[in-house]
Amino acid sequence: MGKLNVFAQLKVMPKDIDVDLGELMKRITESLPDDAEVEAYREEDIAYGLKALVINVLLEDKAGGTASVEESILAQDGVQAVDVVAVTRF
Repeated sequence: MGKLNVFAQLKVMPKDIDVDLGELMKRITESLPDDAEVEAYREEDIAYGLKALVINVLLEDKAGGTASVEESILAQDGVQAVDVVAVTRF
């Protein structure tokens, strides 16, 4: 793994209220590309009991940006959408 010098915050929306966010987060962490790692995460209330995962990811600065991370998250069962909230280089 190269130098992790990009911070990205992603909001992951589950397909429904019954998705186990703890289990989903575990699967997301295990499926990330080798050039990315989870720094922190939290659950965020959306509405009517629905919660999203807000995930802070550190990754290498390379062509494609967050695309490989987004794709690995979207591939997980129970994920409806992934939105990039913020990206910054440090």
